Amino acid sequence: MGVDFVKQSEDLEPTATGYLQVKDSYQHPKYPFIWAAGIAVDVKPPFAQGKVPFGVPKTGFPADEAGKVVAENIIRLSHGQTELVHKAFGQIPGLCIMDAGKKEVLLISNHLFKPRQFAILIPNVFFDVGKRLFETYFLWKTRNGYSYLP
Repeated sequence: MGVDFVKQSEDLEPTATGYLQVKDSYQHPKYPFIWAAGIAVDVKPPFAQGKVPFGVPKTGFPADEAGKVVAENIIRLSHGQTELVHKAFGQIPGLCIMDAGKKEVLLISNHLFKPRQFAILIPNVFFDVGKRLFETYFLWKTRNGYSYLP
């Protein structure tokens, strides 16, 4: 099995930018034993790009949610189940505190990508306190095994 794994892993074919293509279950489309979440995932923007190309943000809350899908699917497969959880990257809810210079903007939406049923942008004029609090909370829940919390 080791030799087969090495031979197959050389044939993973990442994108030109080095990201891995995955299905909505976050499995590689060709090799079901390869999983990816967060920054490693190739996510195509659902809209046309202009002269300046940009990527889709894949850190923070979306990465956490994709990681939960990966973990759930690995557990299901290890228990002999064949039905996997599918959650398209663009269907993950938006929960983000964006830096905007010395200020921040809180984004809350039902999906990362359009069309959305709702999206709220709340500016915070008190510097970047919210982002620091949110990151502290995220690191606390990760260190203490509370990954099921939002």
